[in-house]
Order: sequence, then C-alpha cells, then structure tokens
Amino acid sequence: MSEISVKPGDTLLLQMTFQNDDGSGADLTNVTLLSQVRDPVGNLIAVLPITKTSVLNVATVDVDTTGWPGGLLRCDIRAVSAGFRDMSETFGIRVNRAVTQ
Repeated sequence: MSEISVKPGDTLLLQMTFQNDDGSGADLTNVTLLSQVRDPVGNLIAVLPITKTSVLNVATVDVDTTGWPGGLLRCDIRAVSAGFRDMSETFGIRVNRAVTQ
C-alpha cells in the first residue's frame, strides 16, 4: 500500500489520472468518482471532494486536513459508470504531528 504524508491543517492536494485497460486515457465525462478517508477501525474521517478537470482523464482533490487524527488512515477511489464499479488500490494517508508549533 502506497502512502501520502500530511500534517494536520495541511491542504491535501492530489492529482489523479485514470486509464483504460489498454493504457489510454479514460474519459471521465459520465463517470461518478467517490472517495472516503477512514481510520484503522473504519470510522469515517472525510469524504474527499473530487473535481474533474478540463483534461479528459484527470481529476483533483483539494481538502483541508484540520481535525484529522494522527496515524495511518486509509483511502481509495471508486469510479462508477453505466452501472459498473471500479475501485482503485487502497492507499494510506499518514497524518504526522507537526514539529514546529
């Protein structure tokens, strides 16, 4: 599982590219993208706001992490199109305590 590291209060910025099975860019026009961040026992920490860009296969996330608990959280992306669901690999978001106060 890959990991992203943030500190509470950081803005989490992600840029995601989506591909078809043949490696070509996936058209996200009629795709619903959903994502949640959960702690190790499954409590919901955040619903990530995913924004499709003007680039055919690119979407972004821009979310404030204020209030997120420390430790390793888990996340994935679900894409739904024409009744079909596809899930990304689960990835970790490690929330580290800030050193500089």
